[in-house]
Amino acid sequence: MNNIGNCWLSPDGEVIYCDHHDCKAWDIIEQRFGMHPADVKEPSRFLGAKRWIAYHDRPWWVGWWIYYYSEGPTQAQIDKVYELTRYIYDDSKYEFVRK
Repeated sequence: MNNIGNCWLSPDGEVIYCDHHDCKAWDIIEQRFGMHPADVKEPSRFLGAKRWIAYHDRPWWVGWWIYYYSEGPTQAQIDKVYELTRYIYDDSKYEFVRK
């Protein structure tokens, strides 16, 4: 299966593609949460705490990243992840795995 490229996945299943996760995270925080980027120390962690999930397509690692302090993925995210990459959520491992 082809990789989908770097993106953020919102709790409601919206995919937002990006070149750099932190830069796009600042945009999302400003647009969706009405906060100035300077007020957020680590934008990726901020979104992770809000149940956003990142997909990384890097030479050294490809896959979905769920922030460990998040409540876990929503059903909309689980459905979208499967639609995009055919990964399923394994709650015993707290990660998405290939089916």
